[in-house]
Amino acid sequence: MKRCSLCKDEISVILDKLKNLVQSNTVLDQATDTNSTPSKIELPFTLQEVKAAIPPHCFEPSLWRSLSYFFLDIGIIAGLYAIAYNLDSWFFFPIFWLMQGTMFWALFVVGHDCGHGSFSKHKWVNNLIGHLSHTPILVPYHGWRISHRTHHANTGNIDTDESWYPVTESKYNMMSWPEKLGRFYLVLLAYPFYLFRRSPNREGSHFMPDSPLFRPNEKWDVLTSSALWMLM
Repeated sequence: MKRCSLCKDEISVILDKLKNLVQSNTVLDQATDTNSTPSKIELPFTLQEVKAAIPPHCFEPSLWRSLSYFFLDIGIIAGLYAIAYNLDSWFFFPIFWLMQGTMFWALFVVGHDCGHGSFSKHKWVNNLIGHLSHTPILVPYHGWRISHRTHHANTGNIDTDESWYPVTESKYNMMSWPEKLGRFYLVLLAYPFYLFRRSPNREGSHFMPDSPLFRPNEKWDVLTSSALWMLM
């Protein structure tokens, strides 16, 4: 899991490096044409330069630290269930729902890091903890992991992005108010529908191995996660 505790000195060094990159690479064109069409804006630094400014140890996953976060989340979730069970009060339940929902999101983030391979250097550990994190909150781990890979490879692309993609102005103007509400304001409530049906105008499902989302060699991964999901 790519968590890193940076001291103030390290943060200052990173900010100074980024500042130097901006200053050294920014070129201002004084002769601008107000009638010309805006062109593509180039960033004053590259992704490689930003990565180089971050201390190398931030990219080294620590299995024990990762597991400590996972078990901490599990402990808090178990504790909240215990409190709710012992109090057995409708006055506490709304608080319980809010707090437990927040912790379920924390559990999702652990599975997210497993999907990226940053939880551990060991693939089998990532898959195990990924399933232990995602299956209880009804997310098919491998199905989500693979579609999330597609998302990162096409982030922000209207045609090929997966989990969320921008819409054109004409498309937005044609959308009904319930569609706008679900897509832009109630995203978490729409998430289960996304897992079953994907995003609008996308075919397939996160549960079916024959979905266009997946390659043939990923069939058993998808089936494993779907089977575990159904056992819940």
